[in-house]
Amino acid sequence: MLKKLAVSGLGLIFLASPLLASADMLGDLQAQIRSLMAQIAVLKAQVVSQTPAPAASSPSRGCPALTRVLYRGLRGNDVSSLQAHLGVSQTGFFGPVTEAAVQKLQMEVGIAAPNTGAPAGYGQVGPRTRAAIALRCGGSSSQAFTASPTSGSAPLTVVFEQITKGGDGLLGIDFGDGTRVGTMNCDQIPGSKVSCKINHTYTALGTYYAQLMYKGLGDNPEWRREGKQVTITVGNPTTNTLSATPVTGSAPLRVTFTAANLERNSHFVVYFGTTECEFGSCGESVSFEDPSAEFTYKLPGTYTAALKNEGEATLGTVTITVR
Repeated sequence: MLKKLAVSGLGLIFLASPLLASADMLGDLQAQIRSLMAQIAVLKAQVVSQTPAPAASSPSRGCPALTRVLYRGLRGNDVSSLQAHLGVSQTGFFGPVTEAAVQKLQMEVGIAAPNTGAPAGYGQVGPRTRAAIALRCGGSSSQAFTASPTSGSAPLTVVFEQITKGGDGLLGIDFGDGTRVGTMNCDQIPGSKVSCKINHTYTALGTYYAQLMYKGLGDNPEWRREGKQVTITVGNPTTNTLSATPVTGSAPLRVTFTAANLERNSHFVVYFGTTECEFGSCGESVSFEDPSAEFTYKLPGTYTAALKNEGEATLGTVTITVR
């Protein structure tokens, strides 16, 4: 009986051995799984820490369509649009907060300057402030750049104009005569465009190359060239004159004409006052570098020679008498 029990006990031990082994393996697997899960959790944390946070989207400034003068106390949808552009609460009421934001804009674009007192319209949205807003809303200064006049006698006052769709910043002119860059004043014009103008007077003779300049807003911005240039030619303030030697004599009479006070880089013609040339009116070009012309009068008579510019304006005359 004891023998049977012993045999039975050994049998039970042998039968239980695989179960015990399986339990050990299961424990090992569970431990390995727990270890892997811990490693996965660590990797996930590392990935999250290395992923950059999405950039905050900048609020749209908006471009208001403003047609009336806006000032403190007014209400309307245009006030709301203005407030959206300025980045203040859109209440539709033009109160002190909106007024302060307008004043800040006017200081940034040069409509008002610190420590100079409040100019007329300070804190109001009039033509100049509307033009500044249009500049902020637009693109670049890609439209026409002109100057008028581009030549004349000293002192010569020139009006510079830039037509633009707008853009952030200021426009100015480097006049090319050693003076500082002048900031242009801008106003809205029909067609959702902006006209920026400035006047400058040249007092010294010479040829000047005026450059269109741009300066952005922000801390310590600097003027930079926009790549547009016009040439300004300033001539002598005295009247152009024409002289001749001799002014009288017998035919054939050879006369030398001399033009004085000519502007550089310009075109002039001395017309001899006769049509006896092969192609009609007789004339010869002169210039600052070569101011003389000669002509031989073959027939008796009285002739009026004239010095003219490219626009056919008469700058001087002299009378020739041929006997």
